[in-house]
Amino acid sequence: EKVRKAGQAIHQKKKRIMRILDYMERLQTLTRLLKKEHTGSLTQMARNMGVHRLTVYNYMNELRAMGAEIEYDKKKNTYYLKKSFNIQLIISS
Repeated sequence: EKVRKAGQAIHQKKKRIMRILDYMERLQTLTRLLKKEHTGSLTQMARNMGVHRLTVYNYMNELRAMGAEIEYDKKKNTYYLKKSFNIQLIISS
């Protein structure tokens, strides 16, 4: 029983780690799109990323909380980074 519970706990921990990695990967993807200055509207970005538009909105707020200055250019129909910004995922053991 203890071995089974320990195995379940490890499995749950791995699932949490994978969700975090997926989240960080999406933030990195969004950062790359912003750097290219060819995002389109919020809805278009969401479609391209395979998520809901509110999810993209929340991701942009997360990036802003990390120091990204995100602006929107109506003429170019794109979001962009006003200043240089990088996000890096570092995994150490």
